[in-house]
Formats: sequence, structure tokens, C-alpha cells
Amino acid sequence: MTQRAVLLQALASTPADIERLIRGLDESNAARQTDASAWSPGALIGHLLAVEHAYQGHIRRIIEENEPLLTAFPPPAEHQPGVSVATAAERFRQSREATLSILRGLSAGDWQRKAMHETRGRISLRTLVQRLVEHDIEHTNQLVEIRQTWRNSRAAAVISTTTEDGGRLP
Repeated sequence: MTQRAVLLQALASTPADIERLIRGLDESNAARQTDASAWSPGALIGHLLAVEHAYQGHIRRIIEENEPLLTAFPPPAEHQPGVSVATAAERFRQSREATLSILRGLSAGDWQRKAMHETRGRISLRTLVQRLVEHDIEHTNQLVEIRQTWRNSRAAAVISTTTEDGGRLP
């Protein structure tokens, strides 16, 4: 399997991973942070969607222009009030499909096209796509950690209401 195929497969798997990780998540939990510095699941998905749009723009510019200057990505997006986390995840999936459609239509030579990134220097399209995969992994891991923190909190709450002899505290 080529490196391009591996990258495309990784990109294609992220929306399903996100949907699995938010399954059963109500809107109050979608906006809930595990601590003051952490992102909520909704904010993470909003950020993924905003970054996806930015990457699409970068990809198009690399394809259409000769070594374009690419800017850094936008700051994290917040969960949009009135937009369910499931809707945000669906929008991410649709946007990712558009990205994949662009990438699947490229030749091997297109993947080697270069750009100048304002913080990363000279990069190829392939390297840019690899960074997108790494970004997906980082934020998918954050969703896993959030879910684990919540499970641990629930388990700790159950333990704290149990007596030594196994009975439940009132």
C-alpha cells in the first residue's frame, strides 16, 4: 500500500471515529469541559470542522498555484449554540468527504507540489496531508480522554457512595 493510500485511508476513517465517540452524547455533555483548560467535545468538533475548511483551501491553493504562501490555521472554534453535536459531526463528515474527493483525484506528481507555509517553511502537499492526519489523531485522542475522564468520574462517584461492607450509602 502506498503512503498516499495510507493517508487517504486514515483521513477517511476519522468521521466514523468521531461519530462513534459522540454516540449517546447529550447536548449538555457536548458542551461540558473536563476542566477549565480543556475543550468540550462540541468545541473539538467545531475546531476539526474549521481546520478542515482551512486545509481544503490550502490543498486547492497548492494544486492551483505555484508554491503559494500558506497562512497558519485559525484559532480553535467553539461549539456553535443551536447546532447539535451530531449535526456538527455530520458537517465534518461532509467536509471531509469533499477533501477526500479532491485528494483522490490528484496525480502522484500533484502530491509532490510545494508550498511555503508561514510557520513550517517549504512543504509538499503530501506533508500537508500528513499534518492533517496527525491533527485528526491528536483531537480524536482528546475525545477518547474526555470520555475516559467521565467514566472515571462516574466510577469514583459510585465508589464514594458505597460502604465498607458493600452497602450503598443513603
